[in-house]
Amino acid sequence: MVEVLSACANLGALEQGKWVHDYIRQNGLVLNVYLGTALVDMYAKCGNLDEAYEVFRAMRVKNVCTWNVLISAYAMNGRAEEALTAFYRMIFEDYKPDDVTFLAVLSACFQQGLVDEGRSHFRSMKEEFGLEPRIEHYSLMVDLLGRSGHLDEVLELIRTMPLIPDPTIWRALLRFSHIRGNTYLAEVVILKLIELEPNNGDNLFLLSNLYSQQERWAEVREVRETMKARGIQEIPGYSSIEIDNLVHEFVASCYTEPGLKGVYELLANIGTELTPADSVADSEENSLDAYGKPEIEFTEATRKHNLVRFDGRIWHLTEHMCSTPNFDSSSTTNTLTTSRL
Repeated sequence: MVEVLSACANLGALEQGKWVHDYIRQNGLVLNVYLGTALVDMYAKCGNLDEAYEVFRAMRVKNVCTWNVLISAYAMNGRAEEALTAFYRMIFEDYKPDDVTFLAVLSACFQQGLVDEGRSHFRSMKEEFGLEPRIEHYSLMVDLLGRSGHLDEVLELIRTMPLIPDPTIWRALLRFSHIRGNTYLAEVVILKLIELEPNNGDNLFLLSNLYSQQERWAEVREVRETMKARGIQEIPGYSSIEIDNLVHEFVASCYTEPGLKGVYELLANIGTELTPADSVADSEENSLDAYGKPEIEFTEATRKHNLVRFDGRIWHLTEHMCSTPNFDSSSTTNTLTTSRL
């Protein structure tokens, strides 16, 4: 029964899980700690937290795993206050939390922005319960502190942690450095990511984009030459839409999608309606001069062309409109608001 309930939980099969629960009750099966925990887990993962709690409350015998399932369920479903309440009740009833418990607790603190409480729980892992934080706990603390703007504290945490920071932690720091507009820190973090993942082309793209934003064209050229030497190519952006049970996918610079005649007609109309405020130059597809700076000076026509050519969202909307019965592709586009990917 435990294996069946676990399968229902992983598949989100609530109705089948309920049938198993009814079978247990109708046949008078003993709700031991393992079967009860599996039921709580099934209801929680299927999104029925109230029923999960009712099963939990009815269990005469619980263990740490049972508490972890309940606390994690509340945390994962955005009910942080209830997760923390369950944690305090767990401590009150003399159950000793483990590292899984604290993953759920720190996640709840992150959701609620409880920085001081998160710090306290993180410290208590080792000081009160003798638990060594894992890389996942440090990652949650980086998220909690970084989102609250405590970048200096994040850096100190990374510097002093006994574990080697993994790319997940560095990417979290990169995200918050962008949010706070700290371009120097962003560059340091990207270079660290390149050091850790030399074969990950995404990191080089991030560095190239950062240098482009700062108009450091010599560095842009150097990064692109490195990418070319390593055979790294940009993965084109794409957009998809489902119409009449058929999925249409549009990839930048790819024109193989069937039935594009109507799409091209509408795109032509969009291009004629665009104003300078709507247009954005796309320098990525053009060559660079000796300093890595774009050689081409974009005209208004070029900007319009690039916008309608490369913005997957316009293709997405256009295909939907062209697939609408009785749609007139010559209709105006004044109601459209366009933006780049």
